[in-house]
Amino acid sequence: MARPVDNPKFLAPIMGNVIGDSLTKEGAYLAGMIGAFSILGVKATHWPAAGLLGIVMDGVTEVDGAVVAHLDGDSAATIANAAFKATMKNSVPGSGYNFGLDLFLAAADGFPALVVHKALERSPHEVCRLEGDGAPVDGVSGTGAGFAGKGSQYTDYTTPDLYINAGQQSFSHLEEVHPRCMSSPAANADGGILLTAVIARRKKDGKLVVLQTGAGSALALSKKPSSTKILIALSISTLC
Repeated sequence: MARPVDNPKFLAPIMGNVIGDSLTKEGAYLAGMIGAFSILGVKATHWPAAGLLGIVMDGVTEVDGAVVAHLDGDSAATIANAAFKATMKNSVPGSGYNFGLDLFLAAADGFPALVVHKALERSPHEVCRLEGDGAPVDGVSGTGAGFAGKGSQYTDYTTPDLYINAGQQSFSHLEEVHPRCMSSPAANADGGILLTAVIARRKKDGKLVVLQTGAGSALALSKKPSSTKILIALSISTLC
């Protein structure tokens, strides 16, 4: 494979590189660089506070990320358990993370709320998770056009309804798979969460055909569909 540069240079104000082989000590933190946060008590600053902080400075428009996980080397198989991993070595009851991933930042101090322009997540196969104010827009220039592939999910956080892209990247085929209420008021009078199971198959045109529905976390298929390879099982929690 042709590459634009075969011998790139490492250009950074600070670089750490831990080197070893077949280490036997079990009580050691191992890292190329360690950032720690040890400030106790009240945090009065309105600016970010972290053990390790990556900042994209004013005016920058071409950068892969504020923090990037990169797998390097081209002479042997190289495997990492995860691109981003959370761990914990704390046995005090109540310790832990409030959120696994937090993309919420309210408007404050004259700055607007955090903005995510395209998708909350994107997989290696361009399956994305999106959200917005209102239903998604169909068409080649509509919601998710050019980046949100088949299977991408869109949440209208005002209703809330969940949509799945059952067609092309243009979101030209949308299926509403999570209506706000799939039961009568009498069946769910307390306004709580109702778990409904849905078994469906996908036709060649990308549309979903519901075969069977029922309450509960498990649902037996009473009639085998003509094509089992396109069988889809959905477990949906509906909030009335």
